Amino acid sequence: MTGKQLQKAIFGGLGVLLGFVWLGCFAVIFLGGNTGFVQGIPGFAQEAAWRVAVAAALAAAVFSGGRVLLAGEYAWEMKAAFLAAGAICILLAFFLLREPVMDISYLDSPRETRLEQVSFGSSQLGDGSVRYYLEGRGTEGDHLFFRLGRGEYDEGCGLRQENPDMSARVVYLPHTDVVMTVEFLSEAE
Repeated sequence: MTGKQLQKAIFGGLGVLLGFVWLGCFAVIFLGGNTGFVQGIPGFAQEAAWRVAVAAALAAAVFSGGRVLLAGEYAWEMKAAFLAAGAICILLAFFLLREPVMDISYLDSPRETRLEQVSFGSSQLGDGSVRYYLEGRGTEGDHLFFRLGRGEYDEGCGLRQENPDMSARVVYLPHTDVVMTVEFLSEAE
């Protein structure tokens, strides 16, 4: 490998590495710092939008890596590393986009479940936004976990203090777990 080829390989590798660092920061911003929780169709659109944005960044990384790979004469090890990184990016993009695509057919008729043994929780990553959760046993006995907005969380916690045996009716998209509607019920309902 000549000095010029080594220089190209180093700068190409650094470019790909910086791309992955940028992508990681981008994902953390969307996953950890998303403050605007939204239910329903807008919530699905928000979920799909961040996934499409990350998949587009992965596609840009594959495209950039491909251009660098085709533009220079690299050792087969370098080409294999670029191809492996490209394959990983394509697989990640596929898995990111698979769930929203599968939920499109459920937009007109989302799933509905009644949660028993309801509990509420919240979490916060550093100084980021607080995430609120609802969890419980579904109608089929499975443990389900849904993200709520602050208003629904406060309402549910207040009702649970009055009625510890309350349940919740949740309408949601099954693959992304986007909550369409949530209704808190007393045990008699």
